[in-house]
Amino acid sequence: RAAATLKDEAATLRTSLAAAAARDEENRSKTKALDEKRDSAVAARREKARQDAVAATKAACAATRQAENARTAAATTSTAAAATAATDRDATVTAKAEARKAERLAAKRSDFKAAVPAAKARLEAVEEKWQRRDVKTNARLR
Repeated sequence: RAAATLKDEAATLRTSLAAAAARDEENRSKTKALDEKRDSAVAARREKARQDAVAATKAACAATRQAENARTAAATTSTAAAATAATDRDATVTAKAEARKAERLAAKRSDFKAAVPAAKARLEAVEEKWQRRDVKTNARLR
């Protein structure tokens, strides 16, 4: 009787272990399938993003090429009068800059000339002060 109970328990344990192993295997296969599905979705998104980036780059290149062609056409169709006007403008700007530079230099010169007498006066005052000190020192030393 006890042996039959042990046999029944062993059989029950074996069947439950087999069922658990089957469930584990089923879960593993489901997880693997989900992982593969997710990986393929990620790869598809990356490929789509790469294709979008390539398309955007091509569009940008085309737009740049068109803009460059338009600039070239505008430059070739510009007249000699426009070139002369630009040269005149440059000359005017340069002349104004030179005049401003000369004004600044003249202002610096006048400021310097105005500061010279004050500096001379300060220097003379310092010289007198040192001469008085020298006289006092010489008197003390005698």
